[in-house]
Amino acid sequence: MLAYIPDTTKIESTAVVHNTFALKGVEEPEEESVNLMPKPDDLPEVIETKKWLASMFKKDKNPEPLYVLDLILKNGQLIPTFSTLPQNIVQSIRDIFEDGVKCLQEIPQLEPILMKHLFKTHGKKTIKAPIIPQEKPKPVDKNDKKKLPDENTWLWDACEKLLAEMERAILPLNDYVQTFAAFDKENALNPDKYVKELDSVEAPKSPQELRADIYENMKKEEQIKNLIPESVNVSMFQINCKDIRNFYAGKF
Repeated sequence: MLAYIPDTTKIESTAVVHNTFALKGVEEPEEESVNLMPKPDDLPEVIETKKWLASMFKKDKNPEPLYVLDLILKNGQLIPTFSTLPQNIVQSIRDIFEDGVKCLQEIPQLEPILMKHLFKTHGKKTIKAPIIPQEKPKPVDKNDKKKLPDENTWLWDACEKLLAEMERAILPLNDYVQTFAAFDKENALNPDKYVKELDSVEAPKSPQELRADIYENMKKEEQIKNLIPESVNVSMFQINCKDIRNFYAGKF
């Protein structure tokens, strides 16, 4: 899971986000087993498929987002919210991690079940499994040879590292939604009021002016679609912005 978290996430605008991952040093496939280079006699469809496969298995290809979040814009709000609170995702990861460790502690030993004649008692026994400490294990005094280090320290460290990285991964999400503050003017636009004001003026616009106004609004609609993508990758999340994009574009 940590491989899906970028080292840095730089947000330039609503449509431009740069996620930087550390190269993992993936080995190149052997030519004898995998050959994705198009051949002169390949059909056009085969060439396109090989190019697509080559792009999917590039050495420096960034991992795909691990989670999908939808943006929701409520009435009267300028800044959208997420369909699922990022903090809830971190808590879910903690619950899954802890539940997975607990499940290991419930795996029964097979020997007493299969070879009952070798065991005097036949009560249910479980395999020895790691346990997440209730608090951070204290380092052992090297001079005190009677005390042994907590054998589950590694599990505590793994859990804490995962949660710390997840907390870091959700930070860019708040910065991203703040980019929608740039659309304050579009958010405040009321199409019905705009049309009503056109009809209420003493000197209504001529057909040529109305046509020019329509073309201008169509141009603004396309600009909105270019400024707000249907989806964008932020940190380890794919953010779906389609509904908000259509909301703003539909005002023109």
